[in-house]
Amino acid sequence: MDWNKCDGFHTGDNGMKECALSSMWLPNQRALIPLSDKGIRAQRKVWICATKGAESGRNARLRKIICRVFLCLLPLLILPGCGNRIPVTPVTGTITLNGAPVENAMVTFIPDSSGTVATATTDKTGKYILKTYRGDKTALGAFPGGYKVTVVKRVQTDFPESDFENLTPEKEAELMNKIDTTLKGRAPNYKYLVPKKYESQQTSGLTAEVPTKGKTACDFDLED
Repeated sequence: MDWNKCDGFHTGDNGMKECALSSMWLPNQRALIPLSDKGIRAQRKVWICATKGAESGRNARLRKIICRVFLCLLPLLILPGCGNRIPVTPVTGTITLNGAPVENAMVTFIPDSSGTVATATTDKTGKYILKTYRGDKTALGAFPGGYKVTVVKRVQTDFPESDFENLTPEKEAELMNKIDTTLKGRAPNYKYLVPKKYESQQTSGLTAEVPTKGKTACDFDLED
């Protein structure tokens, strides 16, 4: 309400100062409303309606502003320190042997100091994407720091591959008995499709450094 339009003031029944108007400017209607001389009651009615309308508009705008501010701040309130995210750096790469991609090889990043290992399996193009596991959480990447790297691809030669196909609970039990009887506590025999030296961190000669930010590409070309 524009108090400059008032012809005078008086105190209403509720003790509030009210304006005795000959006309009133209603912002929502963008119009100057003429008032009759029939008394203060009619003027008070117009004043109350105008005030309620203005207050309602201001409250609605205030609610919108508060909602927008809350939505903007919500990611900041949720993400930092919430414990749902493992702070790792994305690490990918390609494993080749004498220049040819190696499929289904197990890649393991072993931290130089105490920490968590990261692992991956190569696809048909030799590409891998590291994963880190902590409790029931999984993250794509590895913790920053230095690593020794191993690459393993081997097949056991004590039993044909067909023994491990289409296993039912009964066939699985028979296979376990067969393995126990054949191996008699010894380690299985393996054929290494990637040289055995790459199986151990002491002999692989492969290392990697994972930074705190950005993406890291670690390609390894192995040799016989």
